[in-house]
Amino acid sequence: MSGVAEQPVDEKAGGGPEAGAGADGAAPDEELPDALEAVRQLYSQAPHLWARSVNVMRDAAVSGDMVGGDKNVGLHFHGAVAAQHVVGPVPFRERRSLARVFAASRRYDEALRRLERDRVLVLRGVPDSGRRMAGLRLLHQVCGERRPVVCVDPAADPVTLRGLLRAGHGHLQCDPLNVRGELRDVHLHAAGDQLRELGEGYLVITVDAGTVVDGADPVEWEAPRAEDVVRAHLAQPSGTAVAGAELLALQEVRSFLSGRPTPREAAGFARLLALYGRQEVDAEQLAHYGRAARRSTLEQWFSPGGGQLREQAFLLSLSVFDGFGYPLISESGDALYRMLRQVEAPDASPVVEVFGVSRAARMKAARAYEPVSSEVDRWGAPKPPGLAFQDTEMWSAVLAHVWAEHPVVRRSLVAWLQELGRSVRGEVRVRAAVAVGTLACSDFAEVYDRFLVPWSGAERLADRQLAAWALVAAVEGGAGTAVHRLLREWCRSGGERRRWTAIRAHAVLGNRAPGAAMRDLGAVVDRGIDPDTALARAVVQTLETLLVGGASAAVLVELAEWLSASSRKDLALTAFLRAISHVDEVSAGGLALSSWLAAPSEDPRLRRALVALWRRALGHRETQRAALRVLGWWVRAAQTSPSEERALADLLPALAGTDMERGRLDHLLRKTVDEEGRILPVAQRLRAVLDGAATASKSLVPSCVKESQKW
Repeated sequence: MSGVAEQPVDEKAGGGPEAGAGADGAAPDEELPDALEAVRQLYSQAPHLWARSVNVMRDAAVSGDMVGGDKNVGLHFHGAVAAQHVVGPVPFRERRSLARVFAASRRYDEALRRLERDRVLVLRGVPDSGRRMAGLRLLHQVCGERRPVVCVDPAADPVTLRGLLRAGHGHLQCDPLNVRGELRDVHLHAAGDQLRELGEGYLVITVDAGTVVDGADPVEWEAPRAEDVVRAHLAQPSGTAVAGAELLALQEVRSFLSGRPTPREAAGFARLLALYGRQEVDAEQLAHYGRAARRSTLEQWFSPGGGQLREQAFLLSLSVFDGFGYPLISESGDALYRMLRQVEAPDASPVVEVFGVSRAARMKAARAYEPVSSEVDRWGAPKPPGLAFQDTEMWSAVLAHVWAEHPVVRRSLVAWLQELGRSVRGEVRVRAAVAVGTLACSDFAEVYDRFLVPWSGAERLADRQLAAWALVAAVEGGAGTAVHRLLREWCRSGGERRRWTAIRAHAVLGNRAPGAAMRDLGAVVDRGIDPDTALARAVVQTLETLLVGGASAAVLVELAEWLSASSRKDLALTAFLRAISHVDEVSAGGLALSSWLAAPSEDPRLRRALVALWRRALGHRETQRAALRVLGWWVRAAQTSPSEERALADLLPALAGTDMERGRLDHLLRKTVDEEGRILPVAQRLRAVLDGAATASKSLVPSCVKESQKW
């Protein structure tokens, strides 16, 4: 593998050349999680971030009542090898739920007719108009309940889009990253021709209102009326004692609807309204939900004389730690209060009243509630109840409002968030990074200079991880274009610390845009990389994370291409072995091994990629032992699953291309024994399959010779 190429000093790195602490400038960092664990931490510690996400991320499932109940998040690595360049499929339960509550605008029927006629449809509209929901609903309606709907990689450019379509599928591409302001009709016509050749299939592309669609006629999407969205949600059985018409007639409801809320805000309000109908929330809570009410509340909270400084600091702390325990929120708020007090009265010593405002009074003033939770800590003891805003958008609104409307607070807020980023508690560091990413959505340039530059250029890997988490949060908040442009720049021309940060960000973002992630990772490796550095480990761990996540197929196919490049092949094999090693823990958890076995048989490219990686891993001296050990796990796991045994019976002959490879596999199967030293029955059957394939191969030789003699 090639060594590290000499790199220019990264400007603004916050410490000069990056070679100060080692080959890649990385200081020892024992508390740093690996990439997979960093992804898990982000998903588990920031559920409020994913509740507002507009992405379909197959490797993460957010569950729970987003308004009146728990906010729970679980990271589920299904390991299924999805179709290349596809993030999905969209879970059927999501499609069915959407179909029940979807409120169509006046343009829906026109869009449906166009999609049925042309098979390709472009929905153009402003953000927060419900374009993605409309696209999913259209595809669900034309595909029915039997055919899958998948989300196409936003990084797939229009030229290659045609080759990514699948027969019998509905395809949704939300806001393509490579359109660059223009989408041409030639690409749309090519996609439509491809779908017609396949016989069945549809494609919906959503684009921003400013996107030029040259030579084609997009449907100008208009958001449905907020009242229609609320009415559609109330039409579902909810166990309320109050009829939907009576609920819609409430003054609080009319006031909310007059503020022209977005479809997402209207849906959240409808869930809260259903809770009101069940007498689980009161009229005051209804009155203080929504964008207009939110704006008024923020001006009241942070206006001169609007509240004591300590309580305003508490609100900022609650916005960062929404859903966490009250003691942490209160202590962090007091730390911020001391910093803010120094701004107001630099000569005075900040005093914190020991027995100040009660918890109940703070909850009422902040319009917060205690989510019901059954979580336990690492010792098995129940966790204390958390505290969260009733309005699920309030936490981000508080941060954006204070940052934009009160610049005098910025210096203290920056110092406070940086201090939180140095906490010994992982959940505190995650939340600090998420808060920074949220601020970046409203002021990217300023946040870049104050946070992303020093964090990404830091000597400590843990600080760089903060930057990676913040970039992910910024994408979830709507700053995807700026973030992907930054990651591309760092991977191609940034110093090693910046490259490390970008790679770790792709461990999450790559599930949404695997094409962009693999191109950036390849650019990092091609610049030269030492295998014994933190940078090389970051590449391997990110590839591993993507291989066991929702974009596994796109990564698997491209990873097989890496085998032909001397600078990439060792990293590719290492990542592949780490990824397939997860199959033991996945299988033990009751999930199917066929995630890595069945899908390749349905897609020739996946099969070729999997076979190529397996054969190289089994034949490489440095990876052979580990590959055989993992393959042994696969064989043992297949003894309880006929479908996995069939998939292995299909795979193993493909791995036995030579007598040496066949002998190696036969030896492995003979050594796969039970506790009494007897060969497992599944291993015996697979040996018979190998022998049968070898006999069939030899029987073809004479006929091939005779055929060649004719010529």
